[in-house]
Amino acid sequence: MYSTIIETSELNQLYQDKKPFIVFDCRFNLFDTQAGFNAYCEKRIPTAHYLHLDNHLSSPITASSGRHPLPSRQKIESLFDLFNITPEIQVVVYDAQNHAFASRAWWLFQALGHKNCAVLNGGFNAWQSQQNKVETGTLSELDSFNPIEVKNQEDPGAFDFVLPVVSQNELCNCIKDTTHLLIDAREAQRFEGIQEPIDPVAGHIPTAINAPMNNVIDANGFFYDKEKLRQYWGNLGAADKNVIHYCGSGVTACVNILSFAIAELPIPTLYAGGWSEWCKSKI
Repeated sequence: MYSTIIETSELNQLYQDKKPFIVFDCRFNLFDTQAGFNAYCEKRIPTAHYLHLDNHLSSPITASSGRHPLPSRQKIESLFDLFNITPEIQVVVYDAQNHAFASRAWWLFQALGHKNCAVLNGGFNAWQSQQNKVETGTLSELDSFNPIEVKNQEDPGAFDFVLPVVSQNELCNCIKDTTHLLIDAREAQRFEGIQEPIDPVAGHIPTAINAPMNNVIDANGFFYDKEKLRQYWGNLGAADKNVIHYCGSGVTACVNILSFAIAELPIPTLYAGGWSEWCKSKI
């Protein structure tokens, strides 16, 4: 079974072995939220179902939240129920944006204890460039599903996730503690406040260092190997710190977290609210 990444050859083997598995297409565009689903409808990995970042992998935005609040436990569990995902089922997730949205899905599955979830290394681009089969045509009714959003639910951050999370209030205390290392996964220009195309304020959270998520991926969209990733994070001082990752809204930070898992390093904490939540409270 695969719990971090899976290669295209290994996914092909799953199809040949005919063992139980399920594939989710997570392609998405922050500036055109229908684009990912349109691409899925046009061409996708065979049998894949679609997960929409806003509708399926996030909760509704609130006055104080970031752009992509963590979904409720009930919302993600509805995915398990609808697609009959049991512990022995291998889940494969992919996108075409250097794993940003697939890694968010991977984190959520792992956070609820489903270890057998892996990101397709290289994503849809690798699958297609290697002349693997693709699927088009009529979609299943399942691909228009809407998981139930439970009203008056407990704060998602309060759930007993298997993977560690931190709230904004908790982060305020962490950044005062030198045993913590706060890492921002956004590109350098956003981190440095030179430009901010999405959020209302530019800049970064105090004490954070910048480690753009693309630094853990090569030019072809494949994760670097275990040893290179261990060296990279070690050089940034992550080996002996309590590491917390964030980004704009708890999405691309999951790429960095997945790279820790590939490197067999302790899984770091996610501040899911990200800069979009932090800067909102500072306006």
